[in-house]
Amino acid sequence: MSNISLVAMHENDAFELGHWENTTWTLRDDRSLICNVRYNMNDKKDRDIDCKISEDDYDEIFKLLEGGKQNDKKIFALDGDRWSFKQYDGDTKIYERRHGYIYGIDDFEKLERLLYKVVKMRPQEL
Repeated sequence: MSNISLVAMHENDAFELGHWENTTWTLRDDRSLICNVRYNMNDKKDRDIDCKISEDDYDEIFKLLEGGKQNDKKIFALDGDRWSFKQYDGDTKIYERRHGYIYGIDDFEKLERLLYKVVKMRPQEL
């Protein structure tokens, strides 16, 4: 089995019953991707998307992650969505960004859009 390269989580900051809770992407070094969408409601089923992404998208994900790491800063906000990223090299975690806002960190905002694009989903569909 291939190694995990990246785990990204997009989390709803305003916990309300009946809404989307979080989306997690688990990307492996063979470019396989599992995306889990979780809800905290009874009438909407959780979704799992399993796919293989292109080499270009894989490379772009890590390029944007590197740019985001270099420009990362603490963002203060009262609402919205939070993101976390964990990057691995084999079994070793080499980077972790704990849950926080990404407003104004251009590479992280682009990474958000790319992660949703590769699974053919838009955040508005949540």
